Amino acid sequence: MDTAGAIALNYGVKPVGMTAPDANALTPAARMLAEHVPLVGQSTFDGQLRYERILVLQPDVIVGMVRGGTDYSALHDRLARIAPTVLLRADGAGTLLDVTFRLAVAMGLGMPAQAERARYEQRCMEIRARWGDVLTTTTFAAISSQDRQIVVYTPNSWAGRVLQDLGARFADFTQNADRNGVFLSYEEMGVLRDVGALLYPLVKGRPAPEMADLMQVAGFRDLPSVRVGNMVGITDMWPETHLTALRLLDEIEPFLKTIGESKR
Repeated sequence: MDTAGAIALNYGVKPVGMTAPDANALTPAARMLAEHVPLVGQSTFDGQLRYERILVLQPDVIVGMVRGGTDYSALHDRLARIAPTVLLRADGAGTLLDVTFRLAVAMGLGMPAQAERARYEQRCMEIRARWGDVLTTTTFAAISSQDRQIVVYTPNSWAGRVLQDLGARFADFTQNADRNGVFLSYEEMGVLRDVGALLYPLVKGRPAPEMADLMQVAGFRDLPSVRVGNMVGITDMWPETHLTALRLLDEIEPFLKTIGESKR
C-alpha cells in the first residue's frame, strides 16, 4: 500500500492490489505495470482504504507504511484479519529512505533495494568529493509556497535528508525544527537573505503553481540568491525511495557545478 506498491512495481513485482501510487515515484516500466493493478483506495491515511476490495483480492500478505504520531493499531488489526500485515512507521519525512528500504526487505526485495541504496550512497560520496567546498560554504534551502507563506524544508524533510547526506549547510533557523518545514510569512522572508542557494519544485518542467505567485513578489525577487540566479527547479523534491533520491542528486549536481564555477 502507498509507497510499498511503488517499490514493488519498480522492482518488477506486480501486487494483487495497491493504493494509488505517486506516478513520479515510478519508472516508465513500473507505470505500465501499474495500469493492470487494481486500486484498493487512495491511501492508507484518513479512512481511504476499501477493505472489501482487499478482501476480494485475497492477498498473501499486506505491506504498507504509516505516519508517526498516530495510533494505527486498529488499522493493523483490521487488515490482519484479511492477511498477515506489516505496517512500518515513518517518523518524519527524513526517515523515509530508511523506512522504504525496510519495506522492500519485508516484501522479499532486499537484494535490489540494497543495490539501489549502495548506488545512492556511492553517488553522495562522489558528489561530496567533487563539490564539498560548495556544499559546506553555501547555505542551502529547499522551499515551496502555501497560502501566501514560504515553506522552508528542514533537515528532517524529503529534500532535506538528501542535502544532509551530501553534507550541505542549512539555514540556522531550520536546524532544530522538529517538523518537515518552517513556515514564513512574506513579511518574514528576509531571513532568507543569508541563503546562498534555493531549490524549488517543478511540475512538468515549470515552477509549481504555488511557486509562480511567490516568484512575482518583490521581496522574493530581491533576495541575493534570486538576484544572482542561484535557484534550481527540482522535479523530485519529495523523494521517498533511493530511486527518487538518485534523481534528485542528478538534478542538483549541475546546480552545484554552476555555483562552484561562479565562485572561481
